[in-house]
Amino acid sequence: PELEGCAYTRWLGVDREHRTRGIGRHLLQRAIYEMAEDGYSQAVLNCRHVNLPAVSLYQSLGYSTGDVSSAYVKDLGA
Repeated sequence: PELEGCAYTRWLGVDREHRTRGIGRHLLQRAIYEMAEDGYSQAVLNCRHVNLPAVSLYQSLGYSTGDVSSAYVKDLGA
């Protein structure tokens, strides 16, 4: 029930050579617009706290920190 009306952004990325041009901002603003148009009342995404450029972008667009969770990572040596 707490996720009803909630849109989730799963992946958003910009190739390294094209960063700092506002592409990520534009993509996320468009996604937010589409979410609102589709009737969602809340937008959610996940981001590692050490990804400071992304955190800064999300905060500048009005996102705030909700719950904080940890992910477990295993290097498979590939």
